[in-house]
Amino acid sequence: MFCGICQAGDLRGKKAPEITVGQWITDSPPNVSDLRGRVTVLDFWAMWCAPCVRSIPHFIELTNKYSKKGVDFVGLSQDKSVDELRKFVKAKKINCPRCGKTSPVTVKK
Repeated sequence: MFCGICQAGDLRGKKAPEITVGQWITDSPPNVSDLRGRVTVLDFWAMWCAPCVRSIPHFIELTNKYSKKGVDFVGLSQDKSVDELRKFVKAKKINCPRCGKTSPVTVKK
């Protein structure tokens, strides 16, 4: 996983670390344990991160193409304000069915 605000090594074939989501902002938050064993794309991003914002159209395109093929998409924002995050997601027409805020992010290794 790599983005402007986080970087981790290659986790292919390994158990994913536990991630605590501070608050879900969409209507269909997943039970994280239900995602085990499924192909899941985690997109860590923030409104203040220019590379993250530039990647939004690509993320929307991927969601449209692969969610119908069983791939789960979860967007995890590092922003603090839930209200501002909701407005941003609506304005940018982010279609990620599951979106939450992780500020502060908690990842257990």
